[in-house]
Amino acid sequence: MKISNIAVLIAVCAVSASSNATKSDEVCKASKSYKLYESADKIVIYRNKIISAQNKIADDDAAAQIGGISNKSLRYKSSQDIVRYTRWTNEEFNKYKQLGGTALSAGNVQKPKSPCW
Repeated sequence: MKISNIAVLIAVCAVSASSNATKSDEVCKASKSYKLYESADKIVIYRNKIISAQNKIADDDAAAQIGGISNKSLRYKSSQDIVRYTRWTNEEFNKYKQLGGTALSAGNVQKPKSPCW
C-alpha cells in the first residue's frame, strides 16, 4: 500500500470516529438527563445573576451613605435584572420539576455534572 493510500485511510477513519462522536453527543444532548442538567445549570446561572444585581444595589447604598449620591441608572438596570432573572428562574424551576428534578426550591438547585462528558 502506498503512503498516500495510508494517509487517505487514516483520514477516513478519523472522520468516521469524529462523526460517531458527534452522533453520540447529539443523542446525549437529546436525553432527559441532559435536559435536566441544562435546566439546573440555567437556574444556578440565573440565581447568580440575581445575587450580582442585589450586590450592586447594596454597594450603591453604601456609596450613597458616604457620598450622598445614588446611581439611579445602576439601580434601575439591577432592578430590571432581578425582575427578569427571578421570572426566568421560576419558569425554569417549573421545567426542572417536570423533568424530574428533586430540589424543593430553586434556591436548593445545585449545578450537576454533565451526563454527556
